[in-house]
Amino acid sequence: MNILKIPLIRVYKDTCCIGAKGNKPWINKIDTLYEQRKIYICIAKLLLNELEKGKSYIKGRAKALQYVYDYEPKTINRNTIGNYSNEYYKCFNDLLTMVFGRKNKNQYSDNQIDDVRLLNIAIYNGGHYFITYDKSLLDKTQEIEKKYRLKVKTPESCFKEAEILIEKEKQYSIN
Repeated sequence: MNILKIPLIRVYKDTCCIGAKGNKPWINKIDTLYEQRKIYICIAKLLLNELEKGKSYIKGRAKALQYVYDYEPKTINRNTIGNYSNEYYKCFNDLLTMVFGRKNKNQYSDNQIDDVRLLNIAIYNGGHYFITYDKSLLDKTQEIEKKYRLKVKTPESCFKEAEILIEKEKQYSIN
């Protein structure tokens, strides 16, 4: 009897890790783990909007369409800044301040708001990793992990950690 093996590691990607800006070996290695069904790679539909802003939209979109899509339960935009009416908005506002500091809502760039929306979606949907090359997000990885249990990593460090976890899982799996 074959048992369907469901990967336990959920990895969310930032726009820069989709491949819209060219091939990067560690991103390709992460994708290989996904193709081997050893991890989930999840993205938010919001990411497609971000890809449209880039120069290599076609390449990024083609790659993005292969991943698992997670949704944003409540729409977030500039008017959501300062709105603490529910847990989802509270998390968004907390992350925005944690990563980019407290500012007037018109002082945050659209890119900053979108970056935090992607993090928020990963947290809300139970992500384990969020991979990015964005220094402002990577600089806050310890704070984000401590408060939200989401590891913000480069593709290289995520790949190395995932390999260790996959190997441990093999050791404890039933044949």
